[in-house]
Amino acid sequence: MKSISDTLKQLALQKKLTNNVLMSICRNCGFQISTAASKARLIENVASSLETKSLIFNPLKSVKNNGHGDDNFKILSIDMGIKHFAYCKISIKKSQSFKGKPVIDEWNKMNLINWSSSVIPSGATGTLEFTPLNYSKLSNELIFELIYSNGYNPDLILIERQRFRTMGNSNVLENILKSNILENMLFSSLTTLNRYDSTKFQSLLVSSSPLTMTNYWVNYKTMAVNNGKKIDENINSPPNNAENSKKIRIKLVSNWITNNINKDFDRTPITLNNKNLEKETATSNIHLQKILDIKSDSRKLYEFMNFLKKPHSSITNASNSNSRVVQKLLEKEKGDDLADCLLHGLSWFNFEKNKDTIYKTLTGDPASLIEVLNQIEKTHLREIELSLLSN
Repeated sequence: MKSISDTLKQLALQKKLTNNVLMSICRNCGFQISTAASKARLIENVASSLETKSLIFNPLKSVKNNGHGDDNFKILSIDMGIKHFAYCKISIKKSQSFKGKPVIDEWNKMNLINWSSSVIPSGATGTLEFTPLNYSKLSNELIFELIYSNGYNPDLILIERQRFRTMGNSNVLENILKSNILENMLFSSLTTLNRYDSTKFQSLLVSSSPLTMTNYWVNYKTMAVNNGKKIDENINSPPNNAENSKKIRIKLVSNWITNNINKDFDRTPITLNNKNLEKETATSNIHLQKILDIKSDSRKLYEFMNFLKKPHSSITNASNSNSRVVQKLLEKEKGDDLADCLLHGLSWFNFEKNKDTIYKTLTGDPASLIEVLNQIEKTHLREIELSLLSN
């Protein structure tokens, strides 16, 4: 059997592997795209990435007593922040191949300073003194009280890569610097643990690009068109600008959650593993309806997260209030971080699924590659459109 590299080179000689086709493979598999690389180098990079067997079916380890059984591939997806730290625990049934949907097992957001028991806030503002010792303690506590806690042992740890500047600011803001430092401490500590005891700490570490994730969910159609793809004009696409990006990501996830609550499972790419949702009591139904009635999608995600943890906790009746004071207080209780940590995990799953499809195409029927890529892109565009138009 020919190697993937040889097959791609042959398609290139037949003029069936243009740069646009290579860009489509990269876009749908989450590969980093370097415009400076030559076509030959790009082919080699794509071939090498495609030939790497998906970890979902070739796990690094087989963890027993993890609460799910050996059939689950476990992902911990983290959106980094000190006061707005969010994570999502996702599981995938290996026996279902890529036919099953990823399942949200746990979803949470927290202020790490309030959560931590190893560091002490300073002053009335509740801030944490910016010292190496404080942040190393915080990193250590995250690893042993969250990442590897109560028998949980993820196969994959995704951490959103932190930026240095925001909104074109020429300065590096202090909160961004702190998040960057904690991010690097986590990677360093987790890598050291793996070297210290590779049988116990075998989680694969991935620094997940926010740009790649955003392009996949928000800018997908624009990127496809810019790379010469003929996309069905009847498929709507949200405007491609930074201002709308966050709103669109929150809207996508909010609608998926709403569809789960309404049991409209055909309109959501994820499912929820939560006993609180399964127990349909009068109280829980009233609570869920109050959540659905919230106008703000960001606030809706935050309240739904609280429901998963405490189904009988009260919802602030002022969620839809016009009071400026109330709305200012609610701004801190937003769900964009929750949306992003889920989207990073789901993006990785979709990338792995597309890699598997493209690999099988190249090893089975390489002449149909363009047709397969067109179907992948059309399916994803329809998925985005359906999600944004629902509710």
